Amino acid sequence: MRRWVVPAAGVLAVGGVVAGLWLTGVVHLPGAAKRSVPASAAPAVSVAIPMITTNLAGSGGQHFAQVALTVAVAGPKVAALCHVRLPQVQDAIIGDIRAQTLAQLDGSKGMVQLGRVVRGSLDTVLGAKGDVRAVYFTTFIVQ
Repeated sequence: MRRWVVPAAGVLAVGGVVAGLWLTGVVHLPGAAKRSVPASAAPAVSVAIPMITTNLAGSGGQHFAQVALTVAVAGPKVAALCHVRLPQVQDAIIGDIRAQTLAQLDGSKGMVQLGRVVRGSLDTVLGAKGDVRAVYFTTFIVQ
C-alpha cells in the first residue's frame, strides 16, 4: 500500500498546481474555452474636470453651484478623447447644472440625479454610450 501513496500524492500535487494555474488564467488547457474579461470589467481611467461655477435655473442669478468632479471612463483612449474635447465636456456639464433648480440639488438624491444626467451628457459628447462609467463629485457647493 505504501508504494502507491508517494506517486498518488505527486499526481495530486501536480494536478492541483495545473488546476490553480488554469483557474487564474495563466495556463490554457487544450480544448478548453478561453475565458475573456468583459470590457465593463476592465479598470476605469479617471479624468479630473476643473472647477465649474454657474448659476442655477429659476434663481434670477441669486443661487449658484460650484462643482469639481472626476469622471471614470472606459480606458486610456476615452480619457484622451475627454481631454481633447474638454471644452465640450465642460459646456455639457455647465448646461446640466444650469438646468437644475436649488430644490432639485437639495440633498444627496439631487447630487446623485445630477451625476446621472452628467454621465448621459458626457456619453453623448464622447460619442458612445457606456464610455463614462461614473461621475464623482469632489467639490459640491450650492448657495
